Amino acid sequence: MDDSGAMTTEAVLARCSHTLGRVEVGEVDVAAVAEFIVDLRRVPEERPERARLAAGMVGALVERSRAAWTRVVPMFGDLLALADPPPPGPEWPVVRAGARAAYLAHCLMGLPDLDLVAAEREAAELVATTAGSPRHHVFAVLAQEAVKQSAATRDGDESVRLGSLDRLTALLTLSDNDPRELIGHLQASLVANQSSDGADVVRQLQMFTEAHGQNPIGDGMQAMFAETVAKVETLATAIETRSTARIQAEIDRPRIASDGVDDDSVAAKIATTAMLFRFQQETDLGRVEQALDECREMVAAGQSRSVRPFALAALAFGLLRRVELADTADGLVEAQAVLLDAKALINGPQSPLWPMINDMLSYLDRYRGDHGAAAESGVEGQLRYVVRALLESDTAGAKVAIADAVGGAVKYARGFLLADRVEDALRVLDTGRGLMLFAEVLRHDLPDRLTAAGRIDLARRWAAGEGESPALRDEVVTALLGLTGLPGDPLRPPALTEITAALRATEADAFVYLVPGGAGLPGLAVVAPTEGPPRFVVLPDLHVAADTEVERYLVALANRSRELGPVDGEFADRVDTLCDWAWRAAIGPLLESFATRVPHLVLVPMGDLARVPWQAARRPDGTHAVELAAFSLAVSARLFCLAAARTPVQPSSSGLIVADPDTGGAGAPLVAARREAHEVRQAFYRDARYIGRGGPTGSDAGTVAQVRAWLTDRDAGSMLHLACHGTFTTDPDGTTASLLLAPDESGARELTADQIVRLLASVPERELGLVVMAACHTGRSIHGYDEAYSLGTAFLAAGARTVLSTQWAIPDESTSSLMYLFHHFHREKGLAPWRALRAAQLRMLDPSLPLPEHMPDALRVAADNHVVSWAGFVHSGQ
Repeated sequence: MDDSGAMTTEAVLARCSHTLGRVEVGEVDVAAVAEFIVDLRRVPEERPERARLAAGMVGALVERSRAAWTRVVPMFGDLLALADPPPPGPEWPVVRAGARAAYLAHCLMGLPDLDLVAAEREAAELVATTAGSPRHHVFAVLAQEAVKQSAATRDGDESVRLGSLDRLTALLTLSDNDPRELIGHLQASLVANQSSDGADVVRQLQMFTEAHGQNPIGDGMQAMFAETVAKVETLATAIETRSTARIQAEIDRPRIASDGVDDDSVAAKIATTAMLFRFQQETDLGRVEQALDECREMVAAGQSRSVRPFALAALAFGLLRRVELADTADGLVEAQAVLLDAKALINGPQSPLWPMINDMLSYLDRYRGDHGAAAESGVEGQLRYVVRALLESDTAGAKVAIADAVGGAVKYARGFLLADRVEDALRVLDTGRGLMLFAEVLRHDLPDRLTAAGRIDLARRWAAGEGESPALRDEVVTALLGLTGLPGDPLRPPALTEITAALRATEADAFVYLVPGGAGLPGLAVVAPTEGPPRFVVLPDLHVAADTEVERYLVALANRSRELGPVDGEFADRVDTLCDWAWRAAIGPLLESFATRVPHLVLVPMGDLARVPWQAARRPDGTHAVELAAFSLAVSARLFCLAAARTPVQPSSSGLIVADPDTGGAGAPLVAARREAHEVRQAFYRDARYIGRGGPTGSDAGTVAQVRAWLTDRDAGSMLHLACHGTFTTDPDGTTASLLLAPDESGARELTADQIVRLLASVPERELGLVVMAACHTGRSIHGYDEAYSLGTAFLAAGARTVLSTQWAIPDESTSSLMYLFHHFHREKGLAPWRALRAAQLRMLDPSLPLPEHMPDALRVAADNHVVSWAGFVHSGQ
């Protein structure tokens, strides 16, 4: 002590040395370590002992502090700052990197206000630094994972969030035990929590804690999971007992917080209110009032900018729940103010809270009777789904991200229609359509869009292959959102004027959304005509419900053989019955307003309605809809306008014909398809390349590599005719639609829809005018949550001007007849593809009409008028 009673520097150093010695032998007193930090700050910076002691404490804590890990890690930030300038010694850089990684992972818990771009870069450096030390490397890898999870939480990237198990298995080499069961239960609890399944949350969290206790996974990972286990045990008990008693101690427990904001306590309170609300299902007004008290305390306490919006959203939800249960307007004004405050704090549609906040604002407007304003908020909320689709790191991962998009779009569209705002209903319906297909196209179109917007820096980074970086994807979406309000805004649906311009370009008369009914509400046809104002038609019978004609057809369709064999009687009967339903449910009422002529309608059937052959709808007198109108299908208004705006490609006799490649037994031989391909080439495309079986001597086999090479050859011709198998495979990893071809040298025999999009996107100058897909299942959806994504639409979205695809496995012989007739009407009669397909279908429907004189006899015999033989083909595009 000096004369004033204060400890001298030497005395402080001595006490710090004593504390470090205790920790080095395994005695970790958290309070003593905190006091160690306070003492060491009093030591002048120029004293070398300061950095040496701080570094020693870091090393000792990393080695010895497993039991108190969750309280020690927050101190690493202060200790690492005190260990600068770094002490000498070859081990310190690795020790420092391990500790810094553990601290970074701690900081990334929840939704912190951190620069994730810098964090991503630092985590990569820490991984490289610790590569030779498994004990420290585990922290670096987990920190890198924490960065990805934080970015995914912020952006809603389910591909990253739900892919944790796959990435963390890389740590198996760093541990003596396999953590996959442990992580799997934690992952499952996250999924259950998203679906508000409280019982499953409890079950999975309890299984997580049991797996953790029975299968320790190494010191490093054990330490990182310790805090999670403690919170899991508390949370599971609290959910199970519908009580906050067990977590109140956690809420009230003192913490060391460097910024004075206790976000952990706020997170616990948010969990408390979620339990009190019973995951938004509470009907007891008393419990809602209790939750509101918790919410007000939480909001009054103050939080960081990243956590506060969640607290405000919880309060707003409680206020609206009370309004609903008590049937009173009391609290509406406060709820609106709270929601607007929360909305101002989040980063727009990139925030996971964006749709929920906008949905609650929409509820406020609906309660007041302002349906138009309610739907406007809904449109803003729907933008989140578009952003999420673009932010997803892979196509399949978007399933969870956009699962609710269509439901929200329909709900808000109905709100607009109640306010007699049909044009706005058209706009919002498109927000839920074809999002993954659109995102896939937009990703490849981004460099040009970014360059046009003046963001050449982002365009170069994206083109250089940095698109997998969450930070770059976030920057790109922010830039695109900055283009709001400009013509051709890439993230928002097209205006009515753009739709009508696209209709004129494709010689169509109307763009029609077919919306199925449900929950006591009727179906709808929302129509954008080329001339006149938009309108809608109420369709009471447009339902896809159990024990209805359409539901029985869908079951039969699912059971339809994937081979091009004879049609079984059950499927034919179901299709036949469906034709009557389709007329009564939609096409009959729709065509009444087009009774004076033959209209060309572009349909956007939503949900399971996309599988219905609307052109086969049958009037009571036996007349089919195709006799009264022409039909095309579209993915969405957004993609329809993109396709219509492309420069038309003039038909020519060159291209590629793929004829029944030898799949090595993976698919049955298609004898009629070979004959079809040969005759089509001989009659209409003499300059086309022929690959597969049944062609001229010396024809190539028709391998995946040969088709890939043709697709990316800008000078190889503009027509592609596929007389081969299309496969549709569903497995636990998802559903895949592919062209089945001859195996190449690598053994690959399938070309998937995603690969087709990427191949054609790599050569944007490639002009593909017509793709005729005689393969089965080429029009069936790959992703059930995004019914617009199929083999056919993959070609269309990737730049093909026109695509013909199939909705079911059409008999081989019938396909050959219809395909020959289509090419005859298109090439010899000069009809546009949609007109040529209708002409061919009319000929199949009416055997009394004359056939082309040069049509081979074998194809003439196969022509028949059963609806299954002609109605499965659909047209999309120009």
